[in-house]
Amino acid sequence: MNHSTHTEPQDGKALTRLAVSATLHCLTGCAIGEVLGMVIGTALGWSDLQTIALAVALAFFF
Repeated sequence: MNHSTHTEPQDGKALTRLAVSATLHCLTGCAIGEVLGMVIGTALGWSDLQTIALAVALAFFF
């Protein structure tokens, strides 16, 4: 992928919009991983510690 044509935002509103977009993207992935980990761990009958470890690992993965 050629990134030479991408430009960084220069004004405050564009930079804020980029920061909000990146934060929401990150939080969405984290939420998906956490929920999926809790669902899988609960469905498999794992202990709390195992379920939490899976949820945290999937949150980082997503």
